[in-house]
Amino acid sequence: MRHLLFVQDSFLHPLQMYQVKIGNITTNIWRNEIKPQLEEIFEIEPPKAIIDKGKISCKVGILVFNGYIKNIVEPKMTGWQKIKKNKDLNISFWI
Repeated sequence: MRHLLFVQDSFLHPLQMYQVKIGNITTNIWRNEIKPQLEEIFEIEPPKAIIDKGKISCKVGILVFNGYIKNIVEPKMTGWQKIKKNKDLNISFWI
């Protein structure tokens, strides 16, 4: 997995953070790799140069992958997304 940051050049903008995964998503991969890494990207402070460009309106975590999600894993992923969104309205995840 790689952490990538994307910032638009405007005054108010979301901080878009990407996780990149190669392959299929199984329960073990979701539980032991992807979920902890997605949570970790929100704990990291963006570099000062990014913060000084403008106000970050929210943080968005985006998971990009080239495989498929096993049927049994999808409800766990969407449930986790809902829990995270309800805890902090300035954080969202796109899968």
